Amino acid sequence: MRSRTTSSFGPPYLSVTRIKQAHIVKNALSYLKGQRILNACWRIDIVSVKLDHSRKLESIELIENAVEDDHI
Repeated sequence: MRSRTTSSFGPPYLSVTRIKQAHIVKNALSYLKGQRILNACWRIDIVSVKLDHSRKLESIELIENAVEDDHI
């Protein structure tokens, strides 16, 4: 989940860079291996939350399959 109170830098989901995505995938694969979950279908979604200046909810956006691993 990513949240922001200003759109000066774009929507919250844009803060999930390619480097962060690679880190997320690496950790997910490590977890699956540690749990002996092999050959399982999985996905990583992003929830983008926008808050107004008083930190009240303005919008929520779910981005399914937001992070992909090119090695799967």
